[in-house]
This record gives sequence, C-alpha cells and structure tokens, in this order.
Amino acid sequence: MPRATSDSEMLSVRIPRAWFAEADEIAKLISQPGATMTRSDAFRVAIARGFAQIRAEAKPARKKATPKK
Repeated sequence: MPRATSDSEMLSVRIPRAWFAEADEIAKLISQPGATMTRSDAFRVAIARGFAQIRAEAKPARKKATPKK
C-alpha cells in the first residue's frame, strides 16, 4: 500500500497490544520483494478493507429497510 499522501491526517487510538503482533504478521504477509510493508501499512490496509466490508454488509440491510412505493 502506498505511503500516506499529503491529504492524510494523524489519528491516535488505543488498541489491544495483541493487534501489534497481528499487524506485524500481516505486514510480512503483504510485503513483496523490493516493497517491504510496515506495521502502519498493515493497519492502513486493515482499516481500508474494514470500511469496505462494513459498507458491503450495510447495503443489503439498507435495501431491506427502504419502504417500497
């Protein structure tokens, strides 16, 4: 994943210590020759995919909740 661009903002959050080990493991998994991923890269990927997953899960629920005319 590319590094943060100039339109990025800093966010500080408290997370469980176990997530650091998971992020390190994911960083190793997604690293490629010549493109070593960091723990921060792993968190960015996880957050981006999490947003996509939440949107995908919410779409069917929204369609069901919309009254038909």
